[in-house]
Amino acid sequence: MTAAIILKILLSINGDQEPSATREALLRPIALAIQQASSGDRDKAAYLIALGAVESNFMRYVIEGRCQEGRYKCDIDPKTGQPRALGPWQLWEAACSRAHKAGSASFEIQTECVLSLAAFHARKCQASGPRNWSNSFAGHAGHSCKGSDPRWQKREALRLKYKERL
Repeated sequence: MTAAIILKILLSINGDQEPSATREALLRPIALAIQQASSGDRDKAAYLIALGAVESNFMRYVIEGRCQEGRYKCDIDPKTGQPRALGPWQLWEAACSRAHKAGSASFEIQTECVLSLAAFHARKCQASGPRNWSNSFAGHAGHSCKGSDPRWQKREALRLKYKERL
């Protein structure tokens, strides 16, 4: 699995309507970060792609840390009106303070945090059923051990679709 294959998949996700060369330049660092963090594991790479697709659709304004400017506001704190989440995977500071300190272009740190959180939720939910990616999707959204919920099953189906393409 190469960064070029990951990039091709990212480009197929319906994000911004901009020239392909511009979109490619935006997504290339993310593809490289996914390749590096997944270490050739197609399951992990597919999870990162699917989660980014559902959390942000890999939209430019989210990637660039301008969550308040876009069509969809990113996890806004109701008390402050400021975004709580960062990057394509919408990581909250409590979940990945290193990425928040490093800024919106910290894709390598963000992918490491996402996979660490996925592993945590999978382990945490193991007592209530088999270890699976659906529980990781649920946990990322704050709904621990709810992997059987149709919302998370739908995300798992998307992950499997991307895994086949890798």
